[in-house]
Amino acid sequence: MKTSGISRRGILQAGSVTPLLLLLGACSNGRQDPGATACVDPGSLTSSERSLRGTVRYTERAQNAQQSCESCVFFHPESAGAACGRCDILSGTVNASGHCISWSARETQGA
Repeated sequence: MKTSGISRRGILQAGSVTPLLLLLGACSNGRQDPGATACVDPGSLTSSERSLRGTVRYTERAQNAQQSCESCVFFHPESAGAACGRCDILSGTVNASGHCISWSARETQGA
């Protein structure tokens, strides 16, 4: 009789890894955008800074460009047209194309 080389233990081990991989994929939630400008090294953030960014669901690139950090009242660009700037909410550097749930429209001149 010939065996297939697949053991019950191997199947159980593979089955225990699959949910972990699915969980890790769900946790990333598309937050890392390889095309976005990296304004700050995530490794240089303190745990409280990382926690705050998670709480306000900060992303490096807004899904709706009209609601990007660049058009938010809390954003202050480093210079005119700069890709990075400072955020009053996050108390740190953010991407001008980023977004978080604290976004609030900047009043336009003459309105």
